[in-house]
Amino acid sequence: MLHNNMSYFKFYLRKNYTNKQGKHNILIRFYESRENRIQINTGNSISARYWSETKNRIKKSAEIETELEMFEFHESLANKIISYYKENNIKLTKEKFKKHFIDRKVDFESKPKRIIEFYNELDLYIERKKIWFLQMLLKIITL
Repeated sequence: MLHNNMSYFKFYLRKNYTNKQGKHNILIRFYESRENRIQINTGNSISARYWSETKNRIKKSAEIETELEMFEFHESLANKIISYYKENNIKLTKEKFKKHFIDRKVDFESKPKRIIEFYNELDLYIERKKIWFLQMLLKIITL
């Protein structure tokens, strides 16, 4: 969780809804101020036993490695969005945060070196996941 003046975010597990796989959605709440917030579904879901209530994050476990990687990606993205606005002394509204978060990118007018590095890291992550997916698909096909 990173604070930008009054702006910050927290992750929550949506316990009042369970999907067909018995998992709960992970939500991010961005607070523009105490009274002004927005809630966004990250698209990531886990079993409640893998969620730490005290830390508001996924517990580390080899059983949910992919979900943990996605959670860490979302956490990093949210931190980068807030950091950029803070460093450039720009007010971050909940609408701007949601747009950047949903688009899964930080598309600012001038892209500092760290943003370009972020995109490079994201490209590598996507390539690794493609390879992993193809390996899993080959295992299934060869069964």
